[in-house]
Amino acid sequence: MAITLNRLRTFVVLAKTGSFHRTSDIVGRSQPAVSAQIRSLEDALGVPLFYRKTRNVELTQEGELMYSRVRNILAELDELLDDFRDVASLETGEVRVGATPTMAGYMLPKIIRSYREKYPGIRIHFTDEPTMALERLVVDRKLDFYFGPEPSVKSGLEFSVVARDEYVVVVPEEHELAKSKKISLKTLEKQRFLLMRGGTMVRKEIDDFFARCNMRIEPVEEVSNHFTLGGLVAAECGITMLPSLALPLVGHPGITTLRISDATLHRTLGIATRSDYRSAPAAKAFMNMMVPLVKKRCKRHRRDAGSVPGSDLFF
Repeated sequence: MAITLNRLRTFVVLAKTGSFHRTSDIVGRSQPAVSAQIRSLEDALGVPLFYRKTRNVELTQEGELMYSRVRNILAELDELLDDFRDVASLETGEVRVGATPTMAGYMLPKIIRSYREKYPGIRIHFTDEPTMALERLVVDRKLDFYFGPEPSVKSGLEFSVVARDEYVVVVPEEHELAKSKKISLKTLEKQRFLLMRGGTMVRKEIDDFFARCNMRIEPVEEVSNHFTLGGLVAAECGITMLPSLALPLVGHPGITTLRISDATLHRTLGIATRSDYRSAPAAKAFMNMMVPLVKKRCKRHRRDAGSVPGSDLFF
């Protein structure tokens, strides 16, 4: 005979009540069914657990030992199951989210706020790092997923596309090309360039783009921050290229944007996870909230792009 949880729970109730009749009412089974469960448990253990009397039962010495251990085990098990029910119902839990600085500064803050308002019991661990650092964190299981550009092939991560964002050329408003809507590669090659430092996905994508176009660009300045880059452009120190979604982070007046007339550079944005990853309820709920909100914000960004010519997002 198997020792089942149902039989152990019935045993604990009977040990507390000392009555088959009361135990039957509590566990929702007939008295013969309760009696059969206890006999099966005694047969499986090979020892009697109760002394049967006319109106009640009392624990044997073996029953006392069994009761002292089983009630604690079942109490811990019930507490554990309650915890998991809270996790499944999004009452508690945690989600570990990563995003590139561009997405972290522009997209994610309002999404995190909305998520916390809806699920106040869930803890969010948020990390903003360049794409290559995020890849390592996801591979090492330190993040559930990251939101940003497509990971490298060597990372082995899976990627779900959410949107595509076009790179634009950023120039001072007083620049001779500012009145144009587009700029050719030949003209672009002659400009003084300001770029993000190496090690960022933005820089890698721009370098790869120039290489594909057989162009050699030597930046006059390299910086680590979008805001600094925008300040240098506004001060007419040169021009740059950025994803259109990064422009709100530049935060400088006195700049405008152009599209490249004879080539296009896009970055694909989405969610990167391990191939063996199965999302817990908290992480799944975050993704389900994030994707439509990201698309909504991207559409609003495109609609408001009168001050940012060249914005072009696809879904």
